Amino acid sequence: MSRYTYVVEYPDGQEPAVNSGMQVAGGRLVAMNFSDALAEPIARPLSEWKADDRTVVWWYWENGEWAAEPAWIGRPTDSDWPGYHTHWTPHPIWPAEPATSSEAR
Repeated sequence: MSRYTYVVEYPDGQEPAVNSGMQVAGGRLVAMNFSDALAEPIARPLSEWKADDRTVVWWYWENGEWAAEPAWIGRPTDSDWPGYHTHWTPHPIWPAEPATSSEAR
């Protein structure tokens, strides 16, 4: 079974009625979320991560600021978990298709 994530923008107040199990693009709707896809995510503490959250982006908060190091992507249950990250945010959606070398100029 394959799953796709779509981000569809609607004018405020014009969102369509949806329900679990409805047919969408030839498949059955199993999950959805109305939100601002471009909103800055809110970092959640390690204690709120559950296995159902799956792979997420991990950050380290130290002395009132984010540590100046790259984020780590994974789960606390991974064998290479660094062990010191304090907060997490959802993994972002896939980026748009990359530009070809001639489009990137």
